Amino acid sequence: MTMKHIRKAALLAILLVLGTALLFAQGTKEQSPAATAVQSVTIDNGQGAQVTVPVNPARVVVLDFGALDILDYAGIPVVGIGVGGQLPSTLSAYKDIPVIGSLHEPDFEKVYALKPDLIIVGGRAAGAIPELNKIAPTILNVMPQANYVVTLAENIDRLSTIFPEKSAVLHDALDEITSRVAVVRKAVQSKGYDGLVVMANDGKLSTFGAGSRFAIAYDDFGFIPSDSKVEASTHGQSSSFEYVAQVNPSFLFVIDRSAAIASPGAGGAAALLDNPLVTGTAAARNGRIVYLDSVNWYLVSGGITSTLAMVAEFEEAAAL
Repeated sequence: MTMKHIRKAALLAILLVLGTALLFAQGTKEQSPAATAVQSVTIDNGQGAQVTVPVNPARVVVLDFGALDILDYAGIPVVGIGVGGQLPSTLSAYKDIPVIGSLHEPDFEKVYALKPDLIIVGGRAAGAIPELNKIAPTILNVMPQANYVVTLAENIDRLSTIFPEKSAVLHDALDEITSRVAVVRKAVQSKGYDGLVVMANDGKLSTFGAGSRFAIAYDDFGFIPSDSKVEASTHGQSSSFEYVAQVNPSFLFVIDRSAAIASPGAGGAAALLDNPLVTGTAAARNGRIVYLDSVNWYLVSGGITSTLAMVAEFEEAAAL
């Protein structure tokens, strides 16, 4: 082979190599969006710790009705749920979903068997997070107490980060809740209304004040606590009919725990409060004893559908 032919062959080889490289680079460029797409995200787990979770996880298990309510509103499917007692009617669509424990205690073997990509728990099962993290990334749907709407927004932000395609629908709902709560608050504060939240439970009475589990009545809806000395707590302060009469609230908001969990004392709150000490209060005389939807308030608090229903109840109350 002459030198001329050798140079020609070498040139062709170089061109072939360059062409192949160019085609490879072009193919890589075309595939890069999918190849470099974000597959996971690191977020606060609801307890102040960082956790890395998959984006748009396909297999989600939930041990909290409030979180399930949010996912249901956004159309996000789940493969397993925790159930405490009965399933709320608003979540009846999940009656055939595998049960993986109660709201308080997960069945770890059943959770593991479902091979979840993400686990969401509520405050009742928060203690199980370390063990659940060994199965799949686990986050806490924080139970709103003081500053309910702020906490709800934080929960929605966390879920929106995990499910970015659902962010718009979730934040639209949050905007509606925020604006409607503001309207109620303005109306209540303009009238200077005070109120007292009590929970009836199988013949017993507990009171909840500012900063407590049901503080949304004060912190968000703007009612002045009829008793500012009630300790902030999850389970409330043990109370009596004499106490209610002494405080003499302008509004009395009643949650019937027995009805919420379908215990033998279900539906007994109205009968329990039908006594001279309570009926003599300003709330009773003015038709301002408000029996709240106990399932939403006690079991599904922190959801979207449940919160919209809670807002509607206070919109009616503010008009009394």
